[in-house]
Amino acid sequence: MTEDWYFDRKGEVPAGKQPFFAIPAFNYFQGNLTVNWSSNYYLLSQRHEAVPRLTPAHLEAIRLFDELAASPRHSIRYQLQPGDIQLLSNHTVLHARSAFVDDAEDPNLRRHLLRLWLAPPDELPLPEAYADILGGSVEVGKRGGIVVSGTRLNIPLEAE
Repeated sequence: MTEDWYFDRKGEVPAGKQPFFAIPAFNYFQGNLTVNWSSNYYLLSQRHEAVPRLTPAHLEAIRLFDELAASPRHSIRYQLQPGDIQLLSNHTVLHARSAFVDDAEDPNLRRHLLRLWLAPPDELPLPEAYADILGGSVEVGKRGGIVVSGTRLNIPLEAE
């Protein structure tokens, strides 16, 4: 899983880029292991003709890794409460969220999630393979996020 796997952009395609890109799932770089894992992105990439087909070995690796990552032995489950904040590193912590349905009648029962890309000056070094997902730069302190045409950089305080 250290060879290139193809990651679908799920419609977040920056100008001049393809709707997918290649990145190894596991990267060992300058003494650190980083992981870029989200099996649905790898599976969805198969909709693009230019992406190599996943083999039975790939599919078995996806099944096994997802099973291990979701097992109670290797995961914790909790529910965020109003006012809670979860900060984590996409490169070292596997994370997911469960399905949620907003209450159409009670605005207090709406999930309000914000995606924030931080670039701390002491972040782990990352291989060049991450440039595509980090706004074009892997330089520590200058990493960006996914910005596409029409992106409005803001932080809404109320659920939209």
